[in-house]
Amino acid sequence: MNIPSSVTDPLARRSIEYADCIPNDHSSSGAFIARCYASGDRIGHCIWWLQDNGSEPVANAIPLTESLVHSAGKTPVLILASIEGNANQNWPESSPFQQIVCENVGAGGKPVLLAVGMAGKAHWSATIEGDSMTEAIAMDIACRTAAAPERLGSLYHVPTIWKATIVSNNSVLLEHPDGMSATIDSIGNAPLHFDAALRTLLIQPTIDATHHQRGQTYRWRYVLRRSI
Repeated sequence: MNIPSSVTDPLARRSIEYADCIPNDHSSSGAFIARCYASGDRIGHCIWWLQDNGSEPVANAIPLTESLVHSAGKTPVLILASIEGNANQNWPESSPFQQIVCENVGAGGKPVLLAVGMAGKAHWSATIEGDSMTEAIAMDIACRTAAAPERLGSLYHVPTIWKATIVSNNSVLLEHPDGMSATIDSIGNAPLHFDAALRTLLIQPTIDATHHQRGQTYRWRYVLRRSI
């Protein structure tokens, strides 16, 4: 699986600035952080677990920036990286976002990533939102299309350091050697598919092409949350 260097090396040069969504404060153990990366004509995202520096860092724990590591007392470990399509695909592997901004919403000014994009004649939108109370990051994605979609979904690379166990059609458990674990749960009619050989995770909404209506919107939601 060819993962862009901007995912595996967060210090790599890129054409856009990162937008952060940090659900926990830096002093909390096991926080997640979602970040954007440039991938051709679109913007992907990756999610990191901020490992407590009190334990030995693992091989793929790469500092995002010196200031983040020093201020947070954490070592980031890649847990999910979106796999992007290309400009020639009307129905790419993942939602084709071309614009992502970070907005502070609510009374507490919670950071939320807002994304929009298009491919062919279809339009995608999404929010990526952290929840400090449940130590989780939630993704809510929608696609509005005139024609029945050939393919929809969100495709991720899962690094080999994470042991993946299929719990149900809507849940996958990820376990780290240091004892930390997380679950990815889809909400509604969007089954999860994990390919152990390719190390890919696909969240795919069910599509009934025979009942498609022009301008119909398809929506799928999923949550990454800490288990232990």
